Amino acid sequence: MLTFNQLYETYAEDVFRFAYWLSGNRHWADDITSGTFVRAWVHFRPIRTETLKAYLFTIARNYFLGQMRKENRIIDLDEGLPDPDLVPDIKVEILDEIHKTRI
Repeated sequence: MLTFNQLYETYAEDVFRFAYWLSGNRHWADDITSGTFVRAWVHFRPIRTETLKAYLFTIARNYFLGQMRKENRIIDLDEGLPDPDLVPDIKVEILDEIHKTRI
């Protein structure tokens, strides 16, 4: 039976290089690598690929894509916009504009 330490020592460098190639960022590659091994160990299932290395790369790729989806949902807010909760008149104007666009 393969221990976690053996798994990590055998494949961590390869998974890191693959993660770095995917992300282009050393910090993301570290996160992807650690996330890959945690998922592989915690959610271990019968492997449907030819090698354990391919299985780990698949986990790393899916982890990376999941993180990219999360990143794409995050948008920066325009700092110049006033907070409608602080100025009631602006809130009314914004609500009026929203109502006009829906008609």
